Amino acid sequence: PVNGELIEVFVSEGVPVSEGDLIARIKSAQAVQILSSVTQAKFNLDTLALQKHNFPQEKELMQRELESIGRQIELLTVDYEREKSDGLKKISDSQKRQLEMTRLQLTEKEQALLQAKDLYGKYKRLHESPGGGGISKQQLIQKKTEFETAESGYKQTLAQMEDLELTFAAQNVTSSQKVEKLHMNILRAKLQYDQKKSQLIN
Repeated sequence: PVNGELIEVFVSEGVPVSEGDLIARIKSAQAVQILSSVTQAKFNLDTLALQKHNFPQEKELMQRELESIGRQIELLTVDYEREKSDGLKKISDSQKRQLEMTRLQLTEKEQALLQAKDLYGKYKRLHESPGGGGISKQQLIQKKTEFETAESGYKQTLAQMEDLELTFAAQNVTSSQKVEKLHMNILRAKLQYDQKKSQLIN
């Protein structure tokens, strides 16, 4: 039943009626709300049906866009590395030593990351095996934390290395703005790539 105010009656008392006949009109906010909900639900259903119909074409288009951005990143990276390499050939001895120390730290961080990743993988496989492989959930969490810490340390050192190379190269390249612009274009392209990839997956 729907609550509302009776506005108009179209049949007299005692007159036979059939199913579907309009016998009265009521003013009901509840009825309006129900009708609105039904209309919105139908619209949502039609939209989903259209999206399902168009999904293969949209997915193919997004895949092509993703590949195009990937090629753009590759070309930009080649230009950037060439410009940066030219600049790094002219850096001072102290700058060279600073880069070497950072490279050494990066190598150490990378080795620690690989070891932590391998160990976490072994613990995870054992924990997921029948009987848990003698590995408790707490032990698994600890190895995961160690892996994430090592990964974070590696990424931070890698970022430091890239910043140093960019800074030193830009100081010694005739067209320092060019190497900086290439670096920014690469970052923007990578961000766009990640966004498109996320849309494709979801």
